[in-house]
Amino acid sequence: MKQKNLGTPTTNRGVQNTYTSKFRGFSKIDNQYILIDWIQCTLMNYDKPVYSLFKDLFGLSPLHIVVEPYHLFGYDTSYSFKNIRILVAEYREKEGLSSMGTHLYITGSGCRDIEDLGISYFDLFKKLINLGAKFTRLDVSIDSFDDKYYTMEKVVSCIRNGEVRTKFKNSIEFNKTYLKDSSNNGLTIWFGSRASEIQFVFYDKLKERESQNYIVSNDIKYWTRLECRFRDSYALEVANSFVNDNDFNNFLKGVIVYYLDFVDFNATDSNKSRWLRKSWWNDFIDNVSKIKLQRVNVEKSISKSRRWLNDSVSHTQFMCFLSDIENISCDCISSKFIYSLLKNGSLKITDRDLQFINEYRLSNGLVPLDLSSVQDMIRDIKDVILEKV
Repeated sequence: MKQKNLGTPTTNRGVQNTYTSKFRGFSKIDNQYILIDWIQCTLMNYDKPVYSLFKDLFGLSPLHIVVEPYHLFGYDTSYSFKNIRILVAEYREKEGLSSMGTHLYITGSGCRDIEDLGISYFDLFKKLINLGAKFTRLDVSIDSFDDKYYTMEKVVSCIRNGEVRTKFKNSIEFNKTYLKDSSNNGLTIWFGSRASEIQFVFYDKLKERESQNYIVSNDIKYWTRLECRFRDSYALEVANSFVNDNDFNNFLKGVIVYYLDFVDFNATDSNKSRWLRKSWWNDFIDNVSKIKLQRVNVEKSISKSRRWLNDSVSHTQFMCFLSDIENISCDCISSKFIYSLLKNGSLKITDRDLQFINEYRLSNGLVPLDLSSVQDMIRDIKDVILEKV
């Protein structure tokens, strides 16, 4: 198998201080690298073409952009440059349904593409915030390249010995084993769930790189990553801090130590809040003050609920609708919102779904349906709604 190049820089690709607008991705502080590792946000009021957004944010022309079908989060079309994706729901626009906005979906690889373009995250986040972006996820990682601070062994030891002081209820461990020779390809430890607004993930980045056949310098003996995943209002607060705070490094570590602290066991004191912090963790935190992220209701619950219905329920709802359509009055669905749910669901129906629906209909003495008749029904419903508006 062809080996890949080293995934981490051998020199400092950023600058020494994270608060400068020149900060791109990697900022070296005492053998640590801080990097932006995931960006997701939605622009609800961007009324220009997607190509204009690529130009405004990344300086890219339409010649650089690839357009392709890409079904994710309810969107159906992707405009991309390498791993930088902007998603839109073009079918909704064609049908005159409510817009889902324009969604930026940039994974860790996409963040490295941003850095290769020479884009400043300071400028990027400032533009997104000014455009009213609703952040859904923002990851910031800290890589440690020696055993002075955290290692997987130290974190595991603290968990085993009850030497963790945290706001999280649980930690989850994943071991990746290569079945051919039973070798361990790396341990991952999660604090917090995928659904929570904040999650910390520790993993052995060195083993991950080696297992994927990257060429890693012999000088690198340790490479442990702490990945901080922020969602929704927390992600927005982190983006705002990146743009506005004088020292993002201290802000980030202040947030980390508020939610997660490693301490020395004290057999004479049952109150863990008084236990002293581990020296290696204290060296990493560098005595910064704890910072609690504020939960802000960025979006009203009704708007979130409507979007959830469209994304997650419309498919099942439409299957139930078809199973007994003869007994449903058009008056019950004479609103644009109900119609949008049905239309959304109809676009997700497969031949397999129709088989289940028709088995139910036949068992109840009803005539089976085909996809063509389903689409005719949707058009009829739309006509009824237009007559009532």
